[in-house]
Amino acid sequence: MKTSSESQNVPKIPYRDKCLDEIIKTNCQDSMKVPNIIHYIWFGNRREFRFFNFLSLYSVHVHQKPCLIFIHGETLPYGIYWTRTLQVIKNIIHVYRDAPRTMYNHTFKFVEHKADVGRLQALKEYGGMYFDTDTVLLRTLNPLRHLEFTMSQTRDDTIGNGLIVSAKNARFIDVWLKEYVNFNPNKWGEHSVYLPFKLSKRHPDLIRVENRTFLHGGTLDQIFMSNFKWEHLYAIHLYIRYYSKCPYDGISIRTLNTTLGSTGRHVLFGSKELCYNL
Repeated sequence: MKTSSESQNVPKIPYRDKCLDEIIKTNCQDSMKVPNIIHYIWFGNRREFRFFNFLSLYSVHVHQKPCLIFIHGETLPYGIYWTRTLQVIKNIIHVYRDAPRTMYNHTFKFVEHKADVGRLQALKEYGGMYFDTDTVLLRTLNPLRHLEFTMSQTRDDTIGNGLIVSAKNARFIDVWLKEYVNFNPNKWGEHSVYLPFKLSKRHPDLIRVENRTFLHGGTLDQIFMSNFKWEHLYAIHLYIRYYSKCPYDGISIRTLNTTLGSTGRHVLFGSKELCYNL
């Protein structure tokens, strides 16, 4: 497939190519265990980039100031928000790779399960911070970058995988991936959110578990219909698949009196307050 015009200037480098290692070595050297690299997974068919995807990338650009942003997948997005992303963010690299198809003789039928494995492979290979494309960063993750591996609890029995902070070759990832020998595609979230919680109890020395600070901190209605206090959170996961018809954009979000509105304004304008005059 030909590269779309808006993506022609995005470097395209194959996954595990030595050139990518050199770029990281040149641009991302500091004293932290976790390199300041952001990873996104964009497996599957070419899809339009939406406002919430832009909000996620722009949030890491503003609050984390990463040395590099990797978009892993066969293709890149398209659309007005992708064009806008490339106008304001100049350190994006297309890490060209096919989605994982099998592991331990188990075949992945769903792109979500492929992405579950793909994010762990990316973090093991390069280290950095993985974001779901609807996870919005609210403040820097630098306080956690001196640790080998960090995730956040979501419920009493789950750990969310929509944001992961990891050193290269983190030991917890090895433990996690080995458990795919028992993968069952009929247990939808077993290996993505339930398993890491169980493993954190068995291997507490390999993981830092945050107390729901990578999350939305409340119900979905509290994100899209009302407000809650989010200042203590590192990030908010919008779970936008449950609100796929949301019409909001950079204009309407200015006067949206909900958690989505306040966090969006915090990212876009530097203030959570309603901004009728903008």
